[in-house]
Amino acid sequence: MTRDTHGFAMKATSDLVEGTRREIFKDPKTDSGLKKSAKGLLRVELEGDNYVLYDQAEEEETKGSLELGYKDGKLLVEHSFQEIRDRLKV
Repeated sequence: MTRDTHGFAMKATSDLVEGTRREIFKDPKTDSGLKKSAKGLLRVELEGDNYVLYDQAEEEETKGSLELGYKDGKLLVEHSFQEIRDRLKV
């Protein structure tokens, strides 16, 4: 099984190790800028009809439209397939 099997990948942009926050990102030197990733803490805001991603946010800025789904390896929020389908119709 790979991420391509399901057409889905989950990626990290920040970690906290022994009280120190670190940004996780890729910025290949040989790339034209297309593979550069978001880094640090993220905030997503609904602006008009579009969601806009802001990276390198401060901890207090990360609320926005994102919802914490996992913490310390535990699933915090569970949505049914029907709830997800209904959101896609908006």
